[in-house]
Amino acid sequence: MSHLNTGAAARAPVRRSGLARFAKADAARAATVNPTHSTIVPLADGTAPSLDLTLRSWANYRATLASLNRAGAQWQVVPTHELAV
Repeated sequence: MSHLNTGAAARAPVRRSGLARFAKADAARAATVNPTHSTIVPLADGTAPSLDLTLRSWANYRATLASLNRAGAQWQVVPTHELAV
């Protein structure tokens, strides 16, 4: 075990290349992740509230939702891809 990092096998160039030796430079990405966007909409019919444009994260939307729903549940956070166009 004492020669694990200093032995001939550890110093071989193939050991330093790692998984990069299997990479194909012109290959398409296996998957991409698109950022999700949310909005706050009323539970019943009505118009959406005017929101601060700096809302970006789920935590920001939840905090805004909590302040809007102080008098009772009237609003919900919905991902924009679930809204009817």
